[in-house]
Amino acid sequence: MSKMNLGQNIKSVNGMVAKLIGQCRQNIFFLAHLGCSQWDEVESRSSKYK
Repeated sequence: MSKMNLGQNIKSVNGMVAKLIGQCRQNIFFLAHLGCSQWDEVESRSSKYK
């Protein structure tokens, strides 16, 4: 295996990892947004019962 191929492989792996991290971040933000909106609903309901 030549050094040139190794460098290109590392670059492609880094690109894949960056894409995966980007997708994970989007999923985390999406889940956090869902959780926050549900929590707001719960709080507004509980304040009605008081």
